[in-house]
Amino acid sequence: MATSRPGLVPVLGDARKHAAWGVLLPRKVNWLFQDVAQAGQVDIFIAACRRFLNLGGTGLLSLKAASERWTGEGEAALFDKVEQKLLASGFDVEECIELTGYEDNHVLFHVTRKE
Repeated sequence: MATSRPGLVPVLGDARKHAAWGVLLPRKVNWLFQDVAQAGQVDIFIAACRRFLNLGGTGLLSLKAASERWTGEGEAALFDKVEQKLLASGFDVEECIELTGYEDNHVLFHVTRKE
């Protein structure tokens, strides 16, 4: 898909190691999409947005509940905590879209990086 879309840069590497692949993005971008299935997804997303996303830019985080560490409170509580963490980290949460039927136990967070 990236070959037919000039503005799309797929990153196939360790999402936590920006220094290893960050050279693929020579300047900040207007939107960033992240879909990683590992613990700490929200922290990885916040760090990537701080490094690569323009102020006022749009971020999309596809969060898989099963990849996070469970606290016993359930998925709804987990997704609420993620939303609160995004707000506290300087994002406006525009939408939280449950992906049930497409991807179970997933929520897509649509955020804007505050200016």
